[in-house]
Amino acid sequence: MRTFLFYTFSFISLSVFGQMQRIEPFLDFGLKFLIGPSMYNSSVFADNTDKYEHKFNSFGFGIGPKLALDLTDNFAIATEGIFVINQQVYLINNDIIGEKQIKSRVIEIPLMLRFNDGSGGYTEGGYTYSKILNVTETIQESIQDASNFYSSDRHGLVLGFGGYLFGSKDFAVSGGMRIRYDLTDIVGIPMEQRTNPEFYALDNAVTNKTNPLSIMFNIELNYDLGFVMARNPCTGRRKMLFVR
Repeated sequence: MRTFLFYTFSFISLSVFGQMQRIEPFLDFGLKFLIGPSMYNSSVFADNTDKYEHKFNSFGFGIGPKLALDLTDNFAIATEGIFVINQQVYLINNDIIGEKQIKSRVIEIPLMLRFNDGSGGYTEGGYTYSKILNVTETIQESIQDASNFYSSDRHGLVLGFGGYLFGSKDFAVSGGMRIRYDLTDIVGIPMEQRTNPEFYALDNAVTNKTNPLSIMFNIELNYDLGFVMARNPCTGRRKMLFVR
């Protein structure tokens, strides 16, 4: 298996390197909009007591810039800085609490490899880091800050795909879908301390870890900045040039 992975990685690296000898890398800038179902909590589906009922109006949305270094016409390294608001709504089946909403405000910074197939389609994937700004829980219209009970830093995996919608030579609009899965438990305190029934996450995560999942549709506005990594004919080194 290791030999197979080594040869696969070597083949991809050589392909990219070979194309870079013929094509000057360039930068493109984009603005991303995301919306879709968010923060699906695996503990809800693992619960056998019918205590929690997931509400499918749990939506999130995000917006932020994207910057990509296009190594070739097909391969790029992309990063983003997305401000995301996720919310998850539950109906807690008892006579005391009723419906509860958990809302988090997050800055997500993914680092991805992106493949453009040449006909407008793209696939991207990689690692993403999230900095949690705050988390609130709303019960019976009473909002309380629950940030101290949740993880302040999260790490996850992201996979996206989509295609070209319309545009011009320097400007293009693409649409697609993004799936994000957290490798980090949403609750930030030790398992043995999760005994406060007033907070959904603490109550339900006593026996179950919770790894949020989001599935979002996205619109991407891309603009070719016109910067290329031009090779110096004398030294062979690359430098940034603005080309139009």
